[in-house]
Amino acid sequence: MSGITVYTKPNCQQCRATFRALDKAGLDYTAIDISVDTEARESQCGCQHGRVSDAA
Repeated sequence: MSGITVYTKPNCQQCRATFRALDKAGLDYTAIDISVDTEARESQCGCQHGRVSDAA
């Protein structure tokens, strides 16, 4: 497991841009889909005061 974790969800343009930037930099990362991982979603919503960035 890498030190970088990206919490993602389907159709997230910001997530895709983040993946491209990390790939370009040659950095390893772990992607966690919060649409299927309830525990991760609840954990991150708590850190973000209940907000989740949404694709426009």
